[in-house]
Amino acid sequence: MTDKSWPKPKYPVPSDVVSIFPYKCHPLDGVEPMYSAAQKWSFECSLFTPTQHKRIATSGAFASYFYPDCPDPRRYYNLYRQMIMFFIIDDHCETTEGDVGLKAAEADNIIGQLHEVCDKLLGDRFVSARDWKPYMLSAYALYEDILVDYNDVQKRRYVHLWREWTDSMIDQCRNITDAKQYKSADEFYKIRENGVAAKCTMHMIEYAYELYVPEPEWQNPRFQLYLTLGARATVYTNDLYSIDKELMDAGGRVERVFNGIAILSRVEGIPLDAALQRVAAMMRKAEESMVELANEIAGAEWASAHTPINNVVYRIALSAVFV
Repeated sequence: MTDKSWPKPKYPVPSDVVSIFPYKCHPLDGVEPMYSAAQKWSFECSLFTPTQHKRIATSGAFASYFYPDCPDPRRYYNLYRQMIMFFIIDDHCETTEGDVGLKAAEADNIIGQLHEVCDKLLGDRFVSARDWKPYMLSAYALYEDILVDYNDVQKRRYVHLWREWTDSMIDQCRNITDAKQYKSADEFYKIRENGVAAKCTMHMIEYAYELYVPEPEWQNPRFQLYLTLGARATVYTNDLYSIDKELMDAGGRVERVFNGIAILSRVEGIPLDAALQRVAAMMRKAEESMVELANEIAGAEWASAHTPINNVVYRIALSAVFV
């Protein structure tokens, strides 16, 4: 389908929805030979057909906006591939052509392998990789290469956040399979804020820029709130830009759409376009709160050199850069 024949969105993002954050792209985005090497790697390990692979082939570009100033090409390449790996696993869990296809029983198996990847990374116990899927083997090799550059605290932090994401993925599969009825949009978003791996992605700022936020500061309630706001802003933005596609995939049946706009429409009995405006307002509020909190943390006595947040990069995906 050409750009000219692409259908006009039924629920377009309002023209006044503009992020308050600046953005930029990494200079290595799309540059050879890195780009082709990443494409070859992802296709070979994904188990997708060429057509299915196209869905996730360019997803590494998100890393270009998350980490636009990453100075080390090796680290940037790992970040780029990790972003693609996130989409590979996500598509296997959340699309009909994936290994899981939204079936909770299959999801248990795949998520179980991800937990084994985490255990093997930490060396807590012997874990056989004999029955792992090819993309799990690739994920393990990639994550191991990343952990080499982390200290022990960061290693456990990294694995903890990825465990949190994998657990959220299985919860999402069960909720979709069981057609869970949410009591509020907030209940839905509490599940989704972990399911989009935004906190994992923000944590990788330490890797991208060779930083270290000490654990007491990482666990500070104000710092954790910042991460939560970042995750929420990411989900709100994702919902705004994906509602039309998700409705198309669901045959126009709102009750089958796993999107906060659809959930808000159902639980409050309001039209989809009104729900879309509400989520847009929630995104703006989350961004404004992030700016206020970033200024507070930057001047806090408890925050060391790598903890203050002086620049925030945001474009559909978002990232807080501690530099």
